[in-house]
Amino acid sequence: MIKVMADPVLNWDDLAIGYDRSYGSRFWNGDITEAVIFKKNLNPIESNLIEQYLMDKYAPPVLLPADTILTSFCPFAIVPKGYFTSYQWSTGGTNDTLIVQQSGKYIVTAIDIFGRTSKDSIVVTFPSTNIPDTVFICNGDSVLITSSLGNLVDYQWSNGSIKNYSYLKNEGWYYITITDMQSCSNIDSFYVKVDSLSTWSLFSNDSTNFCSGNLLTIESIPYNISSYIWQPTNDHTNNTVVSQTGWYSVEIQDINQCRQKDSVFVTIMGLAPIANFSFSHTCKGQETFFTDQSVSLDTSPVSSWQWIIQNDTIITQHPVYQFSDYGNYTIKLVVGTSSGCYQTNEQDISIFPLPNPSFSAVRLCSGHETYFDSHTSIPIGNVIGLTWIWGDGTSSFDSDTTHVYSQPGSYLVTLIAESDQNCVDSISQNIEIKPSPIAGFDVSPSCNLNPTFFVDTSKTDYFNPIMQWTWSFGDGGTSHTQHPNHIYQQTGIYTVELITKSLNGCMDTTQQSITVSSKPNADFNVDNACVGQSILLQDHSTITNGQITEWNWYVHNDYFSSLQNPTYIPSELNNLPFTLIVKSNSRCTDTISKSITVYPKPFVNFDLNPTYGALPLTVQFINLSEFGSSNWNFGDGSFSSQANPIHVFQDSGLYRVWLTQTSIHGCIDSVSKTVLVVPNLLDLAIESVNYTKQASFIFIHTLISNVGTLPIENPVLSLIVDGQTFVSEIVYDTLFSGEKRYYTFNGIIPTASGMPNYLCVNGSILSTQQEVNLYNNENCLSFSEEEQILNLYPNPANDQLYMLLQLNEEQNVLFSIIDITGKTVYQDQRYLQNVLHKINIDITSLSQGMYALQVKTKKHTFVHKFIKE
Repeated sequence: MIKVMADPVLNWDDLAIGYDRSYGSRFWNGDITEAVIFKKNLNPIESNLIEQYLMDKYAPPVLLPADTILTSFCPFAIVPKGYFTSYQWSTGGTNDTLIVQQSGKYIVTAIDIFGRTSKDSIVVTFPSTNIPDTVFICNGDSVLITSSLGNLVDYQWSNGSIKNYSYLKNEGWYYITITDMQSCSNIDSFYVKVDSLSTWSLFSNDSTNFCSGNLLTIESIPYNISSYIWQPTNDHTNNTVVSQTGWYSVEIQDINQCRQKDSVFVTIMGLAPIANFSFSHTCKGQETFFTDQSVSLDTSPVSSWQWIIQNDTIITQHPVYQFSDYGNYTIKLVVGTSSGCYQTNEQDISIFPLPNPSFSAVRLCSGHETYFDSHTSIPIGNVIGLTWIWGDGTSSFDSDTTHVYSQPGSYLVTLIAESDQNCVDSISQNIEIKPSPIAGFDVSPSCNLNPTFFVDTSKTDYFNPIMQWTWSFGDGGTSHTQHPNHIYQQTGIYTVELITKSLNGCMDTTQQSITVSSKPNADFNVDNACVGQSILLQDHSTITNGQITEWNWYVHNDYFSSLQNPTYIPSELNNLPFTLIVKSNSRCTDTISKSITVYPKPFVNFDLNPTYGALPLTVQFINLSEFGSSNWNFGDGSFSSQANPIHVFQDSGLYRVWLTQTSIHGCIDSVSKTVLVVPNLLDLAIESVNYTKQASFIFIHTLISNVGTLPIENPVLSLIVDGQTFVSEIVYDTLFSGEKRYYTFNGIIPTASGMPNYLCVNGSILSTQQEVNLYNNENCLSFSEEEQILNLYPNPANDQLYMLLQLNEEQNVLFSIIDITGKTVYQDQRYLQNVLHKINIDITSLSQGMYALQVKTKKHTFVHKFIKE
């Protein structure tokens, strides 16, 4: 048993000899003599040749010994060479050995282990005396019979002789027993026949009367005469012509060389006429015309005619006769004259047979050649001409021919046959031409190593369906299904043939040449994937001939791209199956699938300290990510690959620091945090002022904050009541950047004489560095709901002019500055809430001089003078 495994493109993968791969317990029980391995699929002819070779090699045909001539009478054994399962001898025997004891040809038919039948023969010749079965002797003679075996054997004749010869003269059976030197015997018998020709009379009388010119013949005797001698005419035929009165004699000898002689006296009565006739050429069943041509040699005319034709006697001069069968006939004419002399003439006539026209027709199908096979015969001679009348208005003159009937139907076909003797006969026969199918098929684009699909498009009548399809694909492959598919191993042009056969037995054939194009080899490469990260699928497909024009990508069998090299972002952890289907400009396709592992993004995080600060700011970064490679981008053009770097920021700004972590699988993720690097700014802000009242005193509370970048140590807070400084207190604390403090003044304001109109809290810093913003150093609180300007400062002013404006409702407020000429040099309208507002007006653009500030509310107009320095 031989099991071969093949990969999808039918290349040999491995070969197992001696066991069945499908059944591990099944082993070859015997020896392997020879294995023949081929690197291709064998077609049926090649397979038959290989099988024939192996069977002939290991089970050759039966072989008998060469023809044998024996020197002994002992039995001879014929033994065939080789092993066979059965024997059949021409004698009827069935053993593997045949014993023979007489000369002859012996034939054996044997069946080998493969069931094949073969024959051989042998001619066996035993010693022979060469004495004929019958020995002839003439009456009264004797004969010497001699054995050709000589004196090397012993003889025992039936007449008592023991020599190798014996004289015999009596008719009868004789036999010889012959014993050779190996004491094996054989009996030979023969018959002695006495030839009695010499006892027969050749003439019925001693004398007879003839007319001159008549033929003299002997009586009929039962011997084969080999020679005649007539006297006195010296003729050597079976008769002689008499011309004068006298004795005539004849001596004859037969084939056994026995002789007889006899004579007769002939008296001439007159002159015999010349008998003669002619006849017409005749075929069986036709009339034959006989014409008498006899002539009288004297004055007496020919007056009688007697024709002997078959068993009929006709006495007319010119008869007409019809022969019922062909053959050679002897016509005898006896003519007589008025003087009583007669003469006979015999002639042989050949009546020629008519041809026997006959024919058969096969493939009686419309639109295709119907094969007409003439079976016309003739017993004697040859048929030299055939004429076919097809019944559709056409004819031809061929022996065996074909004819195409374009339409189905009944046709009367006539065959006319003519022999070489011009004998003619005909036969007519109705034939029925059946409707044929019309074969046709379509074929898909064909690519090597991929199935090519064939679709039968044949047409036929509904009552005559197609029952059989025979496909030949042009590469040795065949199929008998209606819509087959076939895989071509090589590119090229192939002629595909489809033969269809319908229910009525009619067939049709069609052929198409198809081009098998090169199949692309799909392939692609992709690295490991990470969740949420784009991967590039790189096409590496190739094609031998042509171009790849289409790429179709699938993941989990879902289509996602037609680009040659697409990208894909996995969304989950899994084995990700990708499939690529490529198509060439010949529409040949190939498919490949690969699975890749999708790995998770790495965990990435870090801490930093500090997160903000003034220049120069040194920050320690602590990497909290999983194991892998780290890449830091500090946002200021600096980078690091250290795990836990320290970085100094030299410029102020808000920096976004990125940590990109790459895992051992190449997966990347990033996280960012900000670092605020600020300049060295000193700025104290009074964010709010409020109060609490206890008895006749009010306690003032304020919220201060460091909105700069430098720490503020021991700020000074001044409480201003109705424009006058009430108390200044030092806050003994350090406020770092961004920190806030609530502070309650130790000084309390008495209210026994009434509540103040307003109060403000002003903050200052005991430092040599100037604050960047003094505008936020003061915040005020009003105790009245009346609309009024509580304070306008500084006055004189330089760049900025401030005021405290109390409003009792939401409204639009118009601010105007008017110079001493009455010209409005500044105007601004603002929508303000019903609270105490600290208004800031930029007067940088004003020239030095006296100005009036006009504040116009919905109900009031306030005017205050100020000086611009």
